[in-house]
Amino acid sequence: MTEVELSRYRGRVVIGSAGDIRIDGDGVQPKHAVIALDKNGGGERVQVLRPIQGPVAVERKGRRMGVVDTWTLADGDVILLGSWRLTYRDLGSRQPGANRPPRRKELVTWLK
Repeated sequence: MTEVELSRYRGRVVIGSAGDIRIDGDGVQPKHAVIALDKNGGGERVQVLRPIQGPVAVERKGRRMGVVDTWTLADGDVILLGSWRLTYRDLGSRQPGANRPPRRKELVTWLK
């Protein structure tokens, strides 16, 4: 299993065979999907999933994502891209130091 912390990508991480998170295989486009920082209706910071290249196969909770869909991710969400299984983890706030505000630790792990 491989793991990446989303904060390394400054609010946007591309997933695909030529993305920040590189996965390959049948059905995976060079820039398949993106996880991006956004705000929900209440102004809270959330991570959202969007497809990038046309009608690509992205599934979450047994539903296939449409070209114009945007999904807000929750801790434990499993995303299927081709033969890959990605899991979004929100591990809550962590204290980086006494003089800095807490940061969220959000991870994506993947396994083929």
